[in-house]
Amino acid sequence: MDERLPDLDSADPRLVRAALQGACQPHLRGLLQAALAGVVRACGAAGGAAYLVRAGREGPADEILVTEALGGGADAGVPGDQGAPSAICTAPSIAAMQRALELAGEKGCLLPGLGEGFGEATDGAPATIAAVPVKCRAGASCLLILTAAPGGKDPGQDELRKLRELSCLLAPLLSNHLRIRDLEEMTIRDDTADCYNRRHLEEYLSQETARARRFRIAMSVIFFDLDDLKSVNNAHGHRMGSLVLKQVAQRVSSAIRRIDRLFRFGGDEFCIVLPETGLKGALEVAERVRESTAGRPFLEAEVPPGVHLTASFGVASYPEHASTGEEILALADAAMRRIKAAGKNSISVAA
Repeated sequence: MDERLPDLDSADPRLVRAALQGACQPHLRGLLQAALAGVVRACGAAGGAAYLVRAGREGPADEILVTEALGGGADAGVPGDQGAPSAICTAPSIAAMQRALELAGEKGCLLPGLGEGFGEATDGAPATIAAVPVKCRAGASCLLILTAAPGGKDPGQDELRKLRELSCLLAPLLSNHLRIRDLEEMTIRDDTADCYNRRHLEEYLSQETARARRFRIAMSVIFFDLDDLKSVNNAHGHRMGSLVLKQVAQRVSSAIRRIDRLFRFGGDEFCIVLPETGLKGALEVAERVRESTAGRPFLEAEVPPGVHLTASFGVASYPEHASTGEEILALADAAMRRIKAAGKNSISVAA
């Protein structure tokens, strides 16, 4: 993979400026938003989208969809990696972007008639889009598209050329961002449970609470503690106890959405942060996780027939219960401890 910068002397200054603005962004979403805004304006296009997916240990580590329309700001509604996509044009679905990524090939092309999610041509048929991949490091895929609004002019060869030019400018910058992201990932993972650690929880929860406040959306926290994990350590050793923690994290990860995050708080305590989720939704997730924990034994292969464990859960939400991440976490913890004292294997809501 060639990650050298292209010849800047022959590049469109507007695209160079957009790429440089993206390079100054601290997060992947900001990088894509700035670059996309630049090419939309340079082409006079009605709109466009950028899609990035990076593989992680358990499914996508990043899956980012950004949209932009002519007249929107380069950073509209996107303060960082946790920001919301700009609402100034209709965003194509993730499925539509994945399909375009498959069809674009290595150099990109014009794709007519992809259907829902990309608008319509003047005659009401599905619109043609210009789609170009960004060559970034292995394990990640990125796609840039330009599309016309309903009734607008479809992009052509000139728009495709500009999109390819931006892709070349963006490739080394995006690869550097991904390398930094990999290094950051090493510092925020819990080695035992293979989920996020407590240090990252404090930072992430603060960011999510601030975003919930800014966009006036809900956010919830589930705090849970495994019941009687000490019995596993006593009967089978601490190595088996550590393996239980990892298996718990795997089950929980399969029971929550991609945008939700699981953290090991310490010992046998875990925390789940649920962006854009109110109390009712959080209770449904907590029950799903409770059932997945108690539903079948752990260590089935290691110590047949395995060991049965349950967990106690506490749930707190913004803005119902508190206005800061620290307060929400404390209330969820307190709710969990009430269940722990009252009989375990159940769910309590913050007082």
